[in-house]
Amino acid sequence: MKILLLRPDNKRIYRLFKETPADIVIPPLGILYLDSYLASHGYDCSIWDSRTSGSVPLSTVLDTVKPDIVGIGCTTPEISLALESFKEIKKHSKDIITVAGGIHFSALPNERYDCIDYVVRGEAEQGLLSLLRDIEKSKEHAIVTESRWVEDIDSLPIPRWEKINNWGYLSFIGKTNLEKMASVATSRGCPYHCIFCYNSKNPQPVRYRSIENVEEEIKKLSLLGVKHIAFADDSFNLIHHRTLEMCEMLKPHKLKWVCLVRADRVKPDLVAAMVNSGCVSVSIGVESGNKDILKSVNKGETIEQIREAFSILSDFDIEKRASFILGHPYDTRRTVEETIALALSLPTDRAFFNIMTPYPSSEIYEWALRDEGIHITNRHWEDFRRYGNAVIATDELSSQDLVDLQKDAHRRFYTQPRILLAHLSKLIHSPSQELYFRPVVEALRWEQEIQPEV
Repeated sequence: MKILLLRPDNKRIYRLFKETPADIVIPPLGILYLDSYLASHGYDCSIWDSRTSGSVPLSTVLDTVKPDIVGIGCTTPEISLALESFKEIKKHSKDIITVAGGIHFSALPNERYDCIDYVVRGEAEQGLLSLLRDIEKSKEHAIVTESRWVEDIDSLPIPRWEKINNWGYLSFIGKTNLEKMASVATSRGCPYHCIFCYNSKNPQPVRYRSIENVEEEIKKLSLLGVKHIAFADDSFNLIHHRTLEMCEMLKPHKLKWVCLVRADRVKPDLVAAMVNSGCVSVSIGVESGNKDILKSVNKGETIEQIREAFSILSDFDIEKRASFILGHPYDTRRTVEETIALALSLPTDRAFFNIMTPYPSSEIYEWALRDEGIHITNRHWEDFRRYGNAVIATDELSSQDLVDLQKDAHRRFYTQPRILLAHLSKLIHSPSQELYFRPVVEALRWEQEIQPEV
């Protein structure tokens, strides 16, 4: 059997600012792992990533590959894109077996669509393999396959990066030039239970790859000319000594890399080791500037720890990013203003303000269904995007209030003199790259819109 794993073009889904000719494209790590796993078990497997395929129609890909089975994984706002592709596949040939997976179908496995034959729920490697073997043997199989999480992730084959012909995975990391990059996961799972996360209702233990296993992948990527790595771990700095060992391993490879970190795990010696081994940017999920809100969403961190983390980071030559959420349960104008005030007070280089989105199978989704301080106002999955629209309201803030506050927060952050000067400095050194400067450009436009007419 021939298996085709497909990523629809999701460019328009997660976007707050206008499009530019250049774009950041992150590799679809989930289907890359599925591809290598199925190939290691003898399957003829290939990937089509519409984000990097240009204008090649899906029908052309199907004619070329002639797959027996097509698999698509999606997040909640991507469901409409996945369904469009599945419908086109069935129109092309009713004999092609379609399999859906990803976080949306893991959360809602019993959603039924005529264009989808099977659903794999959870970390899909083992479940999809089981499904394929039953199909090969013409055995009856349940529509939904429950796939167990992988206990030993060192046992998973490293993604077949060498099979990527048209490498369109680009990012600016530490500077404004788009350059060849890859994403690498050194662990799976998260020990925390923030109520807005899928993990809050579907906890998975944290499983770590060995340093040697990660280095094997790093060596492969280096040979392929990759200079930048985006680590995909939920929190890269969970275990202090392991992170130090990872940095020691990375140092001789002379890569630039970025990661997500927990504020309460940021220590001076750790940041020094990260910077010395090539780390150029870290991102911290701050979420709220109100201590009671932070506690109610199970963040497990305090505002004092967040301030301390950014204070430590400010002593190093490293880009500091922070993300915030507007529209927590019981958020008010006062608590949102506290969040914006915290963002303005931290020594961050870039800040991102997301509108709370209650994704299915998260605790926040259950809160919203119960109207517990948060209320769903729009049930169209394609609108569950976090940027530029809101599908919820709080007791005090309407959906439109949250959209306006998101725009206002971005405007106020990116029109700060220090932020404008920093971006101007980068612009002087790289005048050709518009992508990096979109937040500032949009913030200045929004600033102009609110100026009173003379």
